[in-house]
Amino acid sequence: MSMIAGSHRDDIKTHLETFHEDNILTRGQAIQQVDESVAVDLILAPGQMSLHHCKVIHGSRPNRSQQRRVGFTLQGYVPAGGRQNPGANYWMPIRGDFMEADFIELKRPLADMDPAGVGERQKANQNWTGILYQGVSQKRAY
Repeated sequence: MSMIAGSHRDDIKTHLETFHEDNILTRGQAIQQVDESVAVDLILAPGQMSLHHCKVIHGSRPNRSQQRRVGFTLQGYVPAGGRQNPGANYWMPIRGDFMEADFIELKRPLADMDPAGVGERQKANQNWTGILYQGVSQKRAY
C-alpha cells in the first residue's frame, strides 16, 4: 500500500465512482489528480499491520504475484451511543452493556462457520450493502 503523507490534514477529496472491474473498492472509487511521485510505500512483513487515518489518501497496485493479498478493514467500530445512519443499527457488544430501543444485537458465533453466526453476518452484510450502495443505480457482486 502507498500513502500520501499528510493528506489526512486536507478536506476529503472527491472520489470518482468508476465501478471498474479491476478496482476492488465497493464503487471502484478513485481520486483523480494525485501526485503519486510523493507517495510513501508501506512494506509490511508477515504479521504486521498498518493503521491510518481514514482521510489519508492511500491505495495499492494490482497484486500480480501468485500469493493472496489479505486486507482487513475495521470501519464500523463506534462508541456506546453511536448510531449508524443510514441503515439499521446492528451491533455486537465488545465489552460492557449498552442497548437502545432501535438497536439490533447480533449474536456472537459459537464456532467457526457456525450456521447461526453465518446468518447473523449475512444480515449485517445486507444492511452494509444497502448503506454502501445508497443512491446509485449500479451494484457490484462481491
